Amino acid sequence: GGHHLVDTDRVWELLVSTLGSVGVVFVMAGVGIWLTRTGIITSEAKKQLSAISMKVTIPALLFTRMLWCPQCGEDGKRPEEVQGCARCEPLRETLGESWVLLFIPALVVGFGVALGTVIVRNMDCPEDFRRGAVAAVAFGNSTGLPIILLSVIYSGVQAKHPDLMLDPMAYLPSYLILYPML
Repeated sequence: GGHHLVDTDRVWELLVSTLGSVGVVFVMAGVGIWLTRTGIITSEAKKQLSAISMKVTIPALLFTRMLWCPQCGEDGKRPEEVQGCARCEPLRETLGESWVLLFIPALVVGFGVALGTVIVRNMDCPEDFRRGAVAAVAFGNSTGLPIILLSVIYSGVQAKHPDLMLDPMAYLPSYLILYPML
């Protein structure tokens, strides 16, 4: 075989992980729709679940992910000396490596505005709702969806590469702090 600029095995692996994560999102959304339509989850219950999610579970997840470190040391050895156990990255290094996240929210919103504009121009959107439709696309689900996508993609990649120590969820809190500034 010749030399390829792109490792096709890794591209397929990432594609399968991505499709798996999108599948999880669709299943979760479908279950939520079904629970709502059958009356199991009422309007009041949705408000309470949302409050619990935004005020307790998501902050707890993000806080623990930023501070998470595998506990794989052995008696008398530092974690770095144990086969397959990497050094825990200090929080200041994680935050220092997150500088690129300063640009991602602007990129995401920019693409959202462009996509929203294309949709509004090509659909029969009422004139008085055009700006709202563009804003809805530009500022989509910026909290829950990235958590689901990153978790599922990472777990798929981690299953095939257990030595991979980079957890994208460790960087998500920085993104979620910067995104609302737009």
